[in-house]
Amino acid sequence: AQANMDRLFKPFERLGSANDGTEGTGLGLAVSRSLAESMGGGLDGESEEGVGSTFTLRLKLGQQTEERP
Repeated sequence: AQANMDRLFKPFERLGSANDGTEGTGLGLAVSRSLAESMGGGLDGESEEGVGSTFTLRLKLGQQTEERP
């Protein structure tokens, strides 16, 4: 549900998957958001229950520091 989307980005939060046999630790989205933020970007998601979810990764464009052949 959309109301639980912020919980997806908390470490070890699996939103009910912990007891259904689904593998994983619940770290993927938390680590991904942290990495994106450390690079000046972000990771967000939105969901429509029964339809699906969309995640958006935003990263800053880098600047070339030396000439490449």
